[in-house]
Amino acid sequence: MKPEAPVIAIDGPSASGKGTVAARVAAALRTPLGLLIDPLGVHFDASQPSLIEHLANTHPLDDTTLLARARDGIARLQALDLSKYNIHDPDLPAPPPGYVLLIDQTRNDASIRHSGASAATFQTMLAHARADHPTARILIKTHPETRLNLRPGHFDAAALPPGVTLCTDPVSPWKLLEGAIAVYTVSSQMGFEAILAGHRPRVFGQPFYAGWGLTTDEQPIPRRRRTLTRAQLFAAAMILAPTWFDPCRNRLCTFEEAVDQLEADTRALREIRPYLQMIFQDPYASLNPRWTVEAIIGEPLKEHGLIKDAAELEARVAELLQSVGLSALDMPKYPHQFSGGQRQRISIARALATAPEFLVCDEPTSALDVSVQAQVLNIMKELQRERGLTYLFISHNLAVVRHVSDQVGVMYLGRLVELADKHTLFAHPQHPYTRMLLDAIPKMHDTGRARTPVQGEVPNPLNPPSGCSFHPRCPQATDVCKRERPALRDFKGIKIACHAVV
Repeated sequence: MKPEAPVIAIDGPSASGKGTVAARVAAALRTPLGLLIDPLGVHFDASQPSLIEHLANTHPLDDTTLLARARDGIARLQALDLSKYNIHDPDLPAPPPGYVLLIDQTRNDASIRHSGASAATFQTMLAHARADHPTARILIKTHPETRLNLRPGHFDAAALPPGVTLCTDPVSPWKLLEGAIAVYTVSSQMGFEAILAGHRPRVFGQPFYAGWGLTTDEQPIPRRRRTLTRAQLFAAAMILAPTWFDPCRNRLCTFEEAVDQLEADTRALREIRPYLQMIFQDPYASLNPRWTVEAIIGEPLKEHGLIKDAAELEARVAELLQSVGLSALDMPKYPHQFSGGQRQRISIARALATAPEFLVCDEPTSALDVSVQAQVLNIMKELQRERGLTYLFISHNLAVVRHVSDQVGVMYLGRLVELADKHTLFAHPQHPYTRMLLDAIPKMHDTGRARTPVQGEVPNPLNPPSGCSFHPRCPQATDVCKRERPALRDFKGIKIACHAVV
């Protein structure tokens, strides 16, 4: 018999950092590596010069070492198949070559508005592409966030004219660029990658890479008066302008070191994504209302290439539905035909589709009534025992935390203040904040006992107090609490961050 995998719960009120943890884990440790600290403007806002534009206009960009680094950087990004969004499948083949490539973007994106374009510009772009290439296939690349149903794009497959198709598969951007005979874009970052791939894209907005003699511009920018090579533009935009950061070593780094980290992160992400899944808080918002239950649960299996045969996929979806107490007959139905508890069961089935080992549960029962909560939690506990799952359970409901968890971490203002097994934490809390949280729970046998309520308001997380962030509300705070942030340390078999606990 397999040993039970642990359930780790993280508790805390609003603004404590629970959602931050969920987002970070759900992003599979994808940490931003680059910062563009711009004293002049914003690189995607063409209304005024930015740092990239200033460098491209005024920097000599003639240093042989710098340009060699730029050429090597371009070649390396292509060889490693790295892009802005690295959630594509490197093994997925591109469509047969010879197409005109149009790059879609998400609706209402700031980079569209600030580059002098609008939603109508995308239809104008398509009309120009058809007029310029009347006999060619036209392929519209869907934005990654549109493909994941996070934000809509500008093109609907059902409304496209003959000869125009959407590419919604997670194909490598570099493969798509390799097979294209022409590239059209408004302001997408992929337009910059098109330049690096040897194209001269036709640009309908005013992105940072337009105006340097490497694009055909529908909206020229008179301020950009210089003709650059690909290496020179890359040097300005990717080496000189950004500040690169290595999150593993917690230090600033070079562009090359950032690529090293991105390569490692991307490789790890592609390897672990099937084994790390998430159950979201709101079952009414986390399921695509336009998809059937079969499509919703089957999408992870298709996305990761785990099942390609239609009959096998259908059988697997039916099995998953039955594992969460639903029926195979539910597959052709839509989310609106189910109750909240049933929708959350569908979410659980979707999360289990890839046979993960680690599930992030971001308040998965908070939107459900108490009786339905119990049903969903019991299903999750049973599935954990059967499949050896590890849960990271994020909640503000201490009763639920106590029911499902093995270890409990308490957070305050984005930081872990106490970590212990659940029996120890609930019986002998050590951190003043943990004690106050538990004291706030009404108990019949504690009638008449003096309790210390939590005082004050939660500070602004964007401007937290100095030292220990809990000190303005802590009855045990001293001067050292105001000056020094306590480190998380071992104490009598637990971990705690508190100066007062010795």
